[in-house]
Amino acid sequence: MKQSLVQGREISRLHQLFGIVMGAIVLSILLEVIVQLLPPHYNAISQAESDLAIGPYGFLMDINFALRGVLYLIFLVAFMKAIPKEGQSRSGLILLGISAIGKLIIAFAVTDLTPRPETIHGIIHTLAALVSFFCGGLGILLLSRALRHVPNVRLSPRFLVGLAIVTLIWSIIVIVTVVVSSKIGVWGLLERIYTLLFSLWIFIVSLGLWQYPSPMNSLQR
Repeated sequence: MKQSLVQGREISRLHQLFGIVMGAIVLSILLEVIVQLLPPHYNAISQAESDLAIGPYGFLMDINFALRGVLYLIFLVAFMKAIPKEGQSRSGLILLGISAIGKLIIAFAVTDLTPRPETIHGIIHTLAALVSFFCGGLGILLLSRALRHVPNVRLSPRFLVGLAIVTLIWSIIVIVTVVVSSKIGVWGLLERIYTLLFSLWIFIVSLGLWQYPSPMNSLQR
């Protein structure tokens, strides 16, 4: 009886955590749209998301970056509670954590509105962003592959692996072509596509575990 009550509380807590993650993703998208529509106007195709953090309404984009970092960390906590050890990848969790920290860093280290970073905070911002891209893509791929070892998880590991592979490849494209894409005016588009793919993976996993929350780790003890 007591064990059932504890499990019920853990399930309720997991339900809340994954619900927060999904709500935060939607809020993050809305925040970027709002900042994009506020003056001064930026070109979403040619200019990076970070450029939106400069100007009278830039604090909203900084909040958005911080929100992403926090929601990724919340997702990690909920994922580790919901998925048994054999369905986890320590390397994947660490990489996703690094990606989350990268988002928090760029929320405080302002970018430079120049083709190349010219200040210390601009260099930190650029490096943190690129590391966050790659670690995030590789992290979700490792987690997707690990999920194949969980027979009763109500997710499609094959689909998640495919989406993660596309996300990782896209992150490499974004990083490798950063100079060229900035010069030809498509950097903003490439970056936003990556963010969409990555957020989609987080949202799908959160939705699947939100619908069928189960503290598998606690059940194994």
